[in-house]
Amino acid sequence: LLINSASVLSGQWPIADFSSYSPGLYWGLAGFFKLFGVSVLTDRIYLIIVLLATGQLAYFVARRFLPAHLAVVPPLVYMFAPGPWYKVFFIFSLLLGAAGIFLWLRRQDWRSALFAGVLAGVAFVVRWEAGVLAFVLAAGLGALYVLEAGLKGPPSYRWSKLRRALIFIACFLTGAAGLVVGLVALYWRAGKLSAAAATIRGYPTSYPGVYSAFTESSLWAHLALVLGVLASLVLFSEGLLRLWRSAGEDRSGEQRVVLAAAALAAMSYQLGFWWGERVLQCYVLVYLVWLLVAFAIVERLTTFYRVAALATFLLVAGASYTWELNDRFYSGSITTLLEPTVRLAGVPRLAGVRPFSPGADDVATIVNILSHSSRHRMIVPITQAETVAFLTGLPNLTRYHMLGLHRMSHHDQVSAIKTFGRLRPYVVMRRIFWRGWPDKQGVISHIECIFSYLHREYTPSYVGNLYVLLEPRKAELGSRAAEGTIKKSPCSGSS
Repeated sequence: LLINSASVLSGQWPIADFSSYSPGLYWGLAGFFKLFGVSVLTDRIYLIIVLLATGQLAYFVARRFLPAHLAVVPPLVYMFAPGPWYKVFFIFSLLLGAAGIFLWLRRQDWRSALFAGVLAGVAFVVRWEAGVLAFVLAAGLGALYVLEAGLKGPPSYRWSKLRRALIFIACFLTGAAGLVVGLVALYWRAGKLSAAAATIRGYPTSYPGVYSAFTESSLWAHLALVLGVLASLVLFSEGLLRLWRSAGEDRSGEQRVVLAAAALAAMSYQLGFWWGERVLQCYVLVYLVWLLVAFAIVERLTTFYRVAALATFLLVAGASYTWELNDRFYSGSITTLLEPTVRLAGVPRLAGVRPFSPGADDVATIVNILSHSSRHRMIVPITQAETVAFLTGLPNLTRYHMLGLHRMSHHDQVSAIKTFGRLRPYVVMRRIFWRGWPDKQGVISHIECIFSYLHREYTPSYVGNLYVLLEPRKAELGSRAAEGTIKKSPCSGSS
């Protein structure tokens, strides 16, 4: 996020000029960098704003179901419990799309349907996965309206239901299409559309997370997932039952169906990626489902048992994050972002920020080395070293802002090696990868050709406890020499 957003300020376009998520994710932070300076502190302030906005969206959705004193619980758990900062934008986008649909359910006019589509389009521009989930929710709601039109009733009643479905679908798609078409037009006007399309075609089509994220998670993660799915299915079934009994007139039934579907979509996303437990911030909607089901059970109980049930919920929801508490560097909670800060001497982009990484000393040394270097004014990181590359202040004008996260094709690795030979950048990576220690994440296997090239043509300028800084061995290494080294590497064979 940091290195890509900083690259936007140098004129690069997300996806087209470097492999990335949706462009809105980086344009927003790049705009904040433009206003307040490029630093980690600026990024943290921006994340706090996004967290607060996400909490407001969660509260808006919760108020559709719960009284105010209970509706504040899910957003508070989300904002103040430790969790990974890099999923903040996905949760924001997911709730943004869901909030638009709930606004339509409350007003049910063409303006709210159009606005819901616009919000889904914004979600798509920020995180396309969340935008797609919003489209799926809207399509499901439209199908539900068509199903309601088939229930018993006079022709005028059926036509009103079908008319409502058509208005919602047409206006929603119009609002969403406006944002998506506008995004495509921006890329076309800048001459970046073909490059972006080529990058998208090269993205991996599958992820190993559906199985590995579940099997490698803790016992609590398994329990939280099972309870989340069961509670969502109960809520979904209750909503359908309400609609059936009321012949489609009970709006609370529609709201329950949409909320349950959104929670199931969030959990499906969590299982679909390998980050496993760290994406449990996706559970903010699941917290709401749990609370809603629990509220339906305990509303007949005495005050004592209500308080006990609420305390139990807070304990269970908070436990979702406890095993990540030691991973402070990745935390996105407001409590961590607002902790007392201290300047790390010699690293301007860390001014006013307290670093939690165990590699803080390595960062200071690497930044000091590069600040006295007159050559190789560019740096390319291997996976898990992106923040270090950002903190050096050196630009990354290659399209390979992060190597090793996904498996690169034979053609892409050859292209990367040629780029290295032409630009001669520094490379920063984790020490365990450079020394050939067990690579459980498969980082090196994803870029085997490049890694072989680095070992042959680069030498360590600094080897710290956590990071290694690599420098080209030859003072001048042109593209012709780089092509010669390709023939000696595994890249000379087939991919």
